[in-house]
Amino acid sequence: MQQDEPEPQQQAQPRAIRIPRWAARTIWPNHLWEVRSLRTRAQKRNHITNKLDDNGYDWLVVLVAGSGFFTDSFNLFSVNVTLPILAHLYWQNDTSERTETLIDCLTLAGSMVGQVLFGILADVRGRQRLYGVELVVVLVATVGIVESGQGIDKWMSIQAQICFWRFVMGIGIGAEYPLSAVITAEWAATDSRARMLASVFFAQPLGQMFAALVGLSAILGHGDSSNASLDKVWRIVSSVGGIPAIIAIVFRFTITDPGRWTLDVRDDGIQALLDTNKHVRSSASSSQEVPPLPEQFTRRGLWNYFIVEGNWRYLMGTSICWFLLDVTFFGLGMNNPKTLASIWESNIDSSNIRSLLISNVKQSLITVSIGSILGTLALIVVINKISRRKLLIYSFLALAGLFCLTGTSFEAARHHPAHILTIVLCGICEFVFNFGPNTLTFIIPAEIFPTRYRGTRHGIAAASGKLGSIVIQLVLFGAQHWIIGENKRGLGYLLFVFAAIMASGALFAWAWLPEIQSETKDENDRRVLKPRKLEELAEGLSSARRRGEVIRMRRIIGR
Repeated sequence: MQQDEPEPQQQAQPRAIRIPRWAARTIWPNHLWEVRSLRTRAQKRNHITNKLDDNGYDWLVVLVAGSGFFTDSFNLFSVNVTLPILAHLYWQNDTSERTETLIDCLTLAGSMVGQVLFGILADVRGRQRLYGVELVVVLVATVGIVESGQGIDKWMSIQAQICFWRFVMGIGIGAEYPLSAVITAEWAATDSRARMLASVFFAQPLGQMFAALVGLSAILGHGDSSNASLDKVWRIVSSVGGIPAIIAIVFRFTITDPGRWTLDVRDDGIQALLDTNKHVRSSASSSQEVPPLPEQFTRRGLWNYFIVEGNWRYLMGTSICWFLLDVTFFGLGMNNPKTLASIWESNIDSSNIRSLLISNVKQSLITVSIGSILGTLALIVVINKISRRKLLIYSFLALAGLFCLTGTSFEAARHHPAHILTIVLCGICEFVFNFGPNTLTFIIPAEIFPTRYRGTRHGIAAASGKLGSIVIQLVLFGAQHWIIGENKRGLGYLLFVFAAIMASGALFAWAWLPEIQSETKDENDRRVLKPRKLEELAEGLSSARRRGEVIRMRRIIGR
C-alpha cells in the first residue's frame, strides 16, 4: 500500500542561517538593511514620506510624466492644422462643418473613456503597470490615421476611418491625465509637489506650440498648393506625433509604482520601501510623526469616505470647476482657425488654402502659444507663494472680467484699427487661463484625494471637463452661423455668457474646495504658506473641519 505524502505544514522547514550583524551589513546594500529595520506599517509610512520629502524637486519624474503629456498635447491640437486640409481635400462640399465637429467630439469622447477607465485601473492594478500602455494606444492610432485613405475608386470612407482612429487616440490622450497626475503627486516631495505638477502640465502648451510649428514647417516645405502636396502635409504632421510617443514609452521604463500606492493599496510594505529607496538615494530620518494610516480599499470604505463623511463635495467641486473651465476654454476656441480669423478679422481668400493655413498657424502662435506658455511658467514660479484655492477663485473672477472686456472690445472695434485691442485681450485671457484654472484644475484633484481613490477621482474630474467641451462643441455647431458666420457678431455676445460661467466657477471653487496650504510664520515673523502632506489632505472633510474650514454650499445661501 502506497504511503500518504505528508501535509505541507508538516514538512520539515530548513534551518535558518543566522548571519552576524557585521556580515549582513557587508553583504546587503544599505537600503536593504534599512528595510529590515522597519517593522510596523507606521514606521514604513514614516520612512517613505520622509524619504520623499528629503528628495526635493524630482526632475526624472517630471520628464517621464511630461514627455507623455507633451505627446498627447501635440496629437490633440495638431488637428488645427490637419482638419482644414482634410476638409479641403476630402469633403469640400460639406460646408456645415459636421464632419469636423464629429471628429472633435469623438476625440473628446475617447478622452473621457480613457480618463475614467485608466483612472480606475490605476487604482486597482497599479500606476506603473499601465504607465506606457496609453502611449501605445496613441502610437497605434497615429499609424491608423496616417494610413487612412479612400482606396481605388474611393470605395472607402476616409471620414469614417479618421473618426474611428481619433476616438482610439482620444482614449490614450485621456488616460495620460490621471496617470501622470497621480504618479507625479505620489513621487513628489511635499514642498515640490505643486511645482512638479505644474511643470508636467507645462508640456501641454509646449506640445500645442510644437504642433503649430511642425504644421508651419510642413506647409512651407511644400511650395505649392496642389492636392498631392497638401496630402503629404497632413500625413507628415500626424506622423510626427508618433515620435515623442516612442521616446516617452522608453522613459516609462525608468519609474516604478510609488511607495504610497504600494503601501496603501497593495499593503506590501517591503516592496514599497524597496521601490522608494531605489528611486530616492537620499537619507532621511523616520522619526517624524505622520497622520494615522488610512483604511484599505473596500466598498464600505469608499461609501464611508465619499457619502457618510461628505467628501463627495471635493469630487463635485473639482468636477464642476473643470467642466465650467472646459466649456469656456474649448468654447472660446482660440485654437480654432475660424475663431482666430474672426478675432483677427482676416480677409484671406479661403480658396488659397496654403495662405490660409500659414495665416492660421501664425495667429495661433501669437494669440495662444505666447500667453499660455508665459502663464504656466509664471504659475510654476509663484505656485507655493499663493494659496492655490484662492488663486483658482480669483483667476476665475479675473477671466470673467476679461471676457466682459474682450466682448465689449470685439463689438466696439469691429472693422476698425482698434481691433488690435481685442487680439491683445485674447492673449491675456490665454495667460490667465494657464496661470489659473487650466493648470490648477489638473493639479488640485491630484492632491486632495486619498491614494487608494486618487486615480479614479482625478479621472472623473478630468472627464467632467471633456464632457463640458463636448457640450459646448455641440451647442456651437448648432449656432455656428450666428457666432462665426458672415456677420461674426455672435462671438462678442458669447464672451459675455462665458463671463457668467467663469463667475460660477469661482463660486463652486470657494464653496467645495479645501485649503491645500497652511499659513505659518518664518523666523522673521513673516507669513508663509506651507503645503500640506498628501496624507493630511486625504483625511478630507474631517481634517478640514478640525482646521475650522467650512466646505459646503450652505454658507453661501445662509442656511
